[in-house]
Amino acid sequence: MEELECQTMVEEAEILLPGSFVVLQGIPGDGVANTIDSNPNLDSTEINLFEEVDEDDDEEEEDYHHLAKDSVVFYETTSATTNILNNPTSLLPRLSSLSVQPLRSTTTGQIVNQHDSFIVVDDNEQQEMHRKRKSTTREEESSSSRKKDSELIEQWNAHRRTKQQQERHDWITGQDANKYGDITKMKAENRWWLNPEGRLKVFRDIPKVDKNSRMVYCNLITSLSPGSTVVGTELICLDSVSFETIKLDVAAARGPCSYPRGRTGWLQILKIESPVEGVIVLSVDGYSFLGPSLPTFYTDPQNWFWRVTCRDGAYLREGLELDSKYLTTLTYGSFFRVTGKVINQQGLSRLFVHASVGEQREGTLRTLKGWISEYLNPKSGQQGAVAQPMPFPVPALYKVVLPMGATIRCGIELSTVPIGHAPVGSTLTVVGRAFSQHPIDKCIERLKLAGNGGWISLRLCEHAPDNDFVVQQVGIDGTFDPDSPGRFHLEAQRKVLGEQTDSPMQVALVGLEETKPGDLSEIGSSDSSSNNSPSRTKRKVVRHRPPLQQRSDICLICLTESRNATIVHGETGHICCCLQCARVLMHSGERCPVCRFPIDKVIQHFFA
Repeated sequence: MEELECQTMVEEAEILLPGSFVVLQGIPGDGVANTIDSNPNLDSTEINLFEEVDEDDDEEEEDYHHLAKDSVVFYETTSATTNILNNPTSLLPRLSSLSVQPLRSTTTGQIVNQHDSFIVVDDNEQQEMHRKRKSTTREEESSSSRKKDSELIEQWNAHRRTKQQQERHDWITGQDANKYGDITKMKAENRWWLNPEGRLKVFRDIPKVDKNSRMVYCNLITSLSPGSTVVGTELICLDSVSFETIKLDVAAARGPCSYPRGRTGWLQILKIESPVEGVIVLSVDGYSFLGPSLPTFYTDPQNWFWRVTCRDGAYLREGLELDSKYLTTLTYGSFFRVTGKVINQQGLSRLFVHASVGEQREGTLRTLKGWISEYLNPKSGQQGAVAQPMPFPVPALYKVVLPMGATIRCGIELSTVPIGHAPVGSTLTVVGRAFSQHPIDKCIERLKLAGNGGWISLRLCEHAPDNDFVVQQVGIDGTFDPDSPGRFHLEAQRKVLGEQTDSPMQVALVGLEETKPGDLSEIGSSDSSSNNSPSRTKRKVVRHRPPLQQRSDICLICLTESRNATIVHGETGHICCCLQCARVLMHSGERCPVCRFPIDKVIQHFFA
């Protein structure tokens, strides 16, 4: 175990070349595109099923064309043709009078006697024309569907770009409010390594800067989308201001060349040979845009990487509380692993981290474990995130390994409504993960399913050694194209809609089988007799439509988050704050900001 952990830490703190790299998804504020944390707005009533309907029509058509070729059907009538037209069902009782006769000189479709008979001809030419008309209709429907998809994707891309720009503006404003830098300088920063859509540019040669105008000159080849994989061969380190070369002490004694990670004042340029030959920006002032290794390394449940997004860094302490021993400061942009989240006595969200710090000395690194805050302390007059989780670079495939399966819920908390069940052996597409807010002494790692499909737990909500895995990673979803992410999200949503049922009772019955009374875990009884049930192993993923969420107002304290908490005092409560602010108020001894009553407790509420 120690050997595995040491190896992971080395991978976090050094760069081995030649090697594979993945273009990282953007985090709010860094200006990089994020194509995995949102979806095009697909209408929930739209499911593309016309191809299946066509197949059924073909089968019915074959049932009717059972007469012999070149045959005529005569029907002797006893009433006027107008009566037949007004009441077509009048023909049904007289089907016994049908007669089949060889076709002699009758032209295709010709009426023999319009007053007392009609003719039906099984003509191959007519069938072919009918099939061509159906094929044309199918192509028109397919073209219309593709056009609609393209419009949805374009709207989604425009929304993402607008949101990306707004998040960058909000982050700069927050850094200025927190006195973490010169807002004028940050706004004027020329992020020349990104295109307007937030994709990473690839250049033909190393960029150069004009010392007088500070303009950067480079020959653009193409740009790479988040989730793309490249092969790096060499790293060049430049001064981030003057672009002068910085010599590095490269360790190459044990095979691949080992380069140090970026830091403040460095501009790291990576030479790549695939998918195109050129150079690309690896990091600027310690903030990396590419991650070493393949995408599966960042979707592995054992490696949940976060990064410091506060310009002042993250203070690593030995204990859970803020008055515990100070260990070090994790610099802006640095990566670290998170293995747990707890709400401390002050109501602050604290992360237990494993971080590599210091310089390389004889192939060894200094590894520290401790606690950092997820957000700045509101009592300090500051607000914003200290660290944020790194999004999945690409969607991952997880297989349900728990015998009783996994419960799918509409929200991240275990108290939200269950909307589905995934049996053991089923494979789910996961696009992200996050910690729940409850229970406060052991927040739960949850996985977000593709296509707005809900949330599942990674592990059981139990103490070791009973906190077994609910799912395990089996790979990445090969249907995800980094250059066409909208197509993937639309198909994922259609798949989820196709699995939904209008009745929640079917899912509720599954939940009764799988959940123990009073247990917050995502499974149920460990009865071996039920685990071996053939029907259970064959059950497919079952879902029903989630309940509509009521809109909440903005928190009265921070004025940014939604009111998702209730401040309880006696037998009443007020919904006026977000959960984080409500917890800080309670643990600080403050009163309810609405009625000024003492706060007894804080709960998170949900609309069902």
